[in-house]
Amino acid sequence: MGTSIDTLGRTKRTARAGRGLQFIYLGAALSVAFAVALWFLSYRDAALFVGIWAPSVLGLANALHGRFMLVAAAAASMLLSIALWFFADKTIGLFVGMWVPTILAFAGTLRKS
Repeated sequence: MGTSIDTLGRTKRTARAGRGLQFIYLGAALSVAFAVALWFLSYRDAALFVGIWAPSVLGLANALHGRFMLVAAAAASMLLSIALWFFADKTIGLFVGMWVPTILAFAGTLRKS
C-alpha cells in the first residue's frame, strides 16, 4: 500500500511540473512573438531587449531544480536590466540583460554534472 501512495504522489508532482513547464514554454513563445512584433514595428532596441527574455525563461526552466544562488543571481540581473533600461541607459540594460541566460545556462550545466 505504501508503494502505491508513493507512486501516486510522484505522479501528482510530475503532473504539476508538466503544467508549470507549459507556462514557461508559453512565456518563451510570447516573448519571441512580442520581440518580432516590436522589430517589425521599428522599435529595434525594445525588440532586442524583449528578445533576451526567451532564452532567459527557458534557462530558468532548465535551472529551477539546480543551484538556488545562480537562479537568484539571474533574477537580480533581470531586475537590474529592466531598471537600467527604463531609468538609465538602454545599451547598459541590454548588456546586463545578456547575463541572465548565461547565468541560467551555467546553472543548468552544473545541475547536469
